[in-house]
Amino acid sequence: MKKIEIRTRKKTDTQWQKPTGSPTLQMLILSAQWSYMKEASSLYQYFNTCVPDTLLASFHILSIKHLHIRALLKSDDLFTVLMKTLNEEKYNYARALWIRELRDFNKLNRFGDIKDHFPIIDKLVCAKVDYLQKNPEYHPIYGKTLSTFWPFGDLRALGDISDPSLILVHRDVHNPHYDCCMPRIPPLDVIDDNKR
Repeated sequence: MKKIEIRTRKKTDTQWQKPTGSPTLQMLILSAQWSYMKEASSLYQYFNTCVPDTLLASFHILSIKHLHIRALLKSDDLFTVLMKTLNEEKYNYARALWIRELRDFNKLNRFGDIKDHFPIIDKLVCAKVDYLQKNPEYHPIYGKTLSTFWPFGDLRALGDISDPSLILVHRDVHNPHYDCCMPRIPPLDVIDDNKR
């Protein structure tokens, strides 16, 4: 693989600086910043696709940046195809593949929230904990990993139950069920018992 070097210039000075991060991710952001997850025309005329677009972009960027997330996504056939399609910059096709997995796939207006997409995400889930549910004691994941994230909302651990690759935290801001966790803003970094 060729080493790609990208340089950017600060607005306030004339010096070029080398950005940090993966070259692949840098190329994705810099070369496609105006068109990422948008194609000019397509056979798939879905609209109000903010949620699936956000999920696809998030999984795609995480798979580029983190090898363990890439391995997690490759463990499922649908996610393998989705990441390959996104790598080929076929964004509308990837969006259509994602939406076709939903129960109401024939709706063109995709207005909704993340809960509508849990059936797809759940293909990767190894454990779930509801915010008001007492942590089950039958597996160490709940005491070691999920208990660290539990104060912030409902949890979904993705990957291997003994060592999850990704934790998804969800809280419905319009549901009084979550009022007691609303004042708690999740920190940028949360360290579990495995020091991750």
